[in-house]
Amino acid sequence: MEQVELLSVLQNIALGMAKFLGEDTEVVLHDLEKREMVYIANGHITGRSMGYQTNPSIYDVILDLADGDGHVIGYGSSSNKGKRLRSSHFIIRDERNVPRALICINQDTARLQAARDLIDSMIALRPLSEAEEPEGDDVNYIQKMTQRVIAGAIEKMKPT
Repeated sequence: MEQVELLSVLQNIALGMAKFLGEDTEVVLHDLEKREMVYIANGHITGRSMGYQTNPSIYDVILDLADGDGHVIGYGSSSNKGKRLRSSHFIIRDERNVPRALICINQDTARLQAARDLIDSMIALRPLSEAEEPEGDDVNYIQKMTQRVIAGAIEKMKPT
Protein backbone atom coordinates (compact mmCIF):
# COMPACT_ATOMS: atom_id res chain seq x y z
CA MET A 1 0.00 0.00 0.00
CA GLU A 2 1.31 3.42 -0.90
CA GLN A 3 2.07 5.80 1.99
CA VAL A 4 -0.66 8.26 0.93
CA GLU A 5 -3.26 5.47 0.91
CA LEU A 6 -2.07 4.11 4.25
CA LEU A 7 -2.23 7.52 5.90
CA SER A 8 -5.71 8.11 4.49
CA VAL A 9 -6.98 4.83 5.98
CA LEU A 10 -5.25 5.51 9.30
CA GLN A 11 -6.62 9.06 9.46
CA ASN A 12 -10.13 7.68 9.19
CA ILE A 13 -9.34 5.18 11.96
CA ALA A 14 -7.86 7.96 14.13
CA LEU A 15 -10.99 10.07 13.59
CA GLY A 16 -13.20 7.13 14.63
CA MET A 17 -11.05 6.50 17.71
CA ALA A 18 -11.35 10.15 18.73
CA LYS A 19 -15.13 10.05 18.33
CA PHE A 20 -15.34 6.84 20.33
CA LEU A 21 -12.97 7.90 23.13
CA GLY A 22 -14.47 11.40 23.47
CA GLU A 23 -13.34 14.94 23.98
CA ASP A 24 -10.89 14.10 26.78
CA THR A 25 -8.72 12.07 24.39
CA GLU A 26 -6.38 13.41 21.75
CA VAL A 27 -5.58 11.14 18.80
CA VAL A 28 -2.62 12.00 16.57
CA LEU A 29 -1.37 10.37 13.36
CA HIS A 30 2.29 10.71 12.42
CA ASP A 31 3.90 9.89 9.07
CA LEU A 32 7.12 8.10 10.03
CA GLU A 33 8.57 8.45 6.53
CA LYS A 34 8.44 12.25 6.73
CA ARG A 35 8.60 12.26 10.56
CA GLU A 36 5.73 14.70 10.89
CA MET A 37 2.25 14.98 12.30
CA VAL A 38 -0.37 14.56 9.58
CA TYR A 39 -3.61 14.52 11.62
CA ILE A 40 -4.79 15.53 15.08
CA ALA A 41 -8.18 15.29 16.81
CA ASN A 42 -8.92 17.01 20.14
CA GLY A 43 -5.68 18.96 20.08
CA HIS A 44 -6.92 21.02 23.03
CA ILE A 45 -5.67 18.19 25.29
CA THR A 46 -2.02 19.10 24.61
CA GLY A 47 -2.52 22.47 22.95
CA ARG A 48 -1.13 21.17 19.65
CA SER A 49 -2.58 21.66 16.19
CA MET A 50 -1.62 20.78 12.63
CA GLY A 51 1.74 22.26 11.80
CA TYR A 52 3.13 21.51 15.29
CA GLN A 53 6.75 20.44 14.92
CA THR A 54 7.56 17.31 16.89
CA ASN A 55 11.20 16.80 17.77
CA PRO A 56 12.23 14.10 15.23
CA SER A 57 14.26 12.18 17.86
CA ILE A 58 11.05 11.43 19.79
CA TYR A 59 10.12 8.93 17.07
CA ASP A 60 13.30 6.95 17.74
CA VAL A 61 12.55 6.94 21.48
CA ILE A 62 9.03 5.60 20.87
CA LEU A 63 10.33 2.93 18.47
CA ASP A 64 12.89 1.85 21.09
CA LEU A 65 10.32 1.74 23.93
CA ALA A 66 7.72 -0.25 21.99
CA ASP A 67 6.98 -3.83 22.96
CA GLY A 68 7.20 -6.70 20.48
CA ASP A 69 3.78 -5.80 19.07
CA GLY A 70 4.81 -2.19 18.37
CA HIS A 71 2.92 -0.67 21.31
CA VAL A 72 3.76 1.63 24.19
CA ILE A 73 0.66 1.50 26.37
CA GLY A 74 -0.68 3.62 29.23
CA TYR A 75 2.36 5.51 30.50
CA GLY A 76 2.12 8.76 32.45
CA SER A 77 3.01 11.92 30.59
CA SER A 78 2.08 15.58 30.72
CA SER A 79 1.12 18.39 28.37
CA ASN A 80 3.21 21.53 27.86
CA LYS A 81 0.98 23.20 30.48
CA GLY A 82 1.58 20.43 33.02
CA LYS A 83 -1.73 18.58 32.59
CA ARG A 84 -1.29 14.93 33.59
CA LEU A 85 -2.01 12.53 30.73
CA ARG A 86 -2.21 8.81 30.08
CA SER A 87 -0.47 8.13 26.77
CA SER A 88 -0.15 5.25 24.34
CA HIS A 89 1.50 4.74 20.95
CA PHE A 90 0.80 2.26 18.17
CA ILE A 91 3.41 1.68 15.48
CA ILE A 92 2.09 0.65 12.07
CA ARG A 93 4.61 -1.37 10.05
CA ASP A 94 4.58 -2.52 6.45
CA GLU A 95 4.99 -6.09 5.18
CA ARG A 96 8.80 -5.75 5.49
CA ASN A 97 8.38 -4.70 9.17
CA VAL A 98 9.42 -1.11 8.39
CA PRO A 99 7.69 1.49 10.63
CA ARG A 100 5.46 3.62 8.39
CA ALA A 101 3.08 5.45 10.72
CA LEU A 102 2.37 6.09 14.35
CA ILE A 103 -0.95 6.64 16.13
CA CYS A 104 -0.60 8.40 19.48
CA ILE A 105 -3.33 8.71 22.09
CA ASN A 106 -3.20 11.18 24.99
CA GLN A 107 -5.98 11.01 27.56
CA ASP A 108 -6.74 13.75 30.06
CA THR A 109 -7.80 11.57 32.99
CA ALA A 110 -8.82 14.41 35.33
CA ARG A 111 -12.56 13.75 35.05
CA LEU A 112 -12.05 10.01 35.42
CA GLN A 113 -9.91 10.63 38.50
CA ALA A 114 -12.60 12.90 39.97
CA ALA A 115 -15.23 10.21 39.36
CA ARG A 116 -13.01 7.59 41.01
CA ASP A 117 -12.41 9.88 43.99
CA LEU A 118 -16.17 10.40 44.35
CA ILE A 119 -16.85 6.66 44.21
CA ASP A 120 -14.04 5.98 46.71
CA SER A 121 -15.52 8.52 49.12
CA MET A 122 -18.99 7.04 48.74
CA ILE A 123 -17.89 3.47 49.46
CA ALA A 124 -15.30 4.22 52.13
CA LEU A 125 -15.98 2.45 55.41
CA ARG A 126 -15.28 3.95 58.81
CA PRO A 127 -13.59 1.46 61.10
CA LEU A 128 -15.57 0.57 64.24
CA SER A 129 -14.19 1.15 67.70
CA GLU A 130 -14.17 -1.79 70.10
CA ALA A 131 -17.26 -0.37 71.83
CA GLU A 132 -19.11 -0.37 68.51
CA GLU A 133 -18.19 -3.93 67.49
CA PRO A 134 -21.17 -6.34 67.50
CA GLU A 135 -21.20 -8.99 70.19
CA GLY A 136 -21.68 -12.49 68.86
CA ASP A 137 -24.87 -12.90 66.81
CA ASP A 138 -26.58 -9.75 68.10
CA VAL A 139 -29.71 -9.50 65.93
CA ASN A 140 -30.39 -5.97 67.22
CA TYR A 141 -26.91 -4.72 66.34
CA ILE A 142 -28.05 -2.26 63.63
CA GLN A 143 -30.69 -0.73 65.89
CA LYS A 144 -28.25 -0.43 68.81
CA MET A 145 -25.58 1.11 66.56
CA THR A 146 -28.07 3.61 65.13
CA GLN A 147 -29.15 4.59 68.63
CA ARG A 148 -25.51 5.11 69.69
CA VAL A 149 -24.77 7.27 66.63
CA ILE A 150 -27.88 9.40 67.18
CA ALA A 151 -27.23 9.73 70.91
CA GLY A 152 -23.63 10.74 70.19
CA ALA A 153 -24.77 13.37 67.70
CA ILE A 154 -27.29 14.77 70.19
CA GLU A 155 -24.65 14.87 72.90
CA LYS A 156 -22.34 16.87 70.64
CA MET A 157 -25.10 19.40 69.96
CA LYS A 158 -25.84 20.12 73.64
CA PRO A 159 -24.68 23.52 74.81
CA THR A 160 -21.76 23.38 77.21
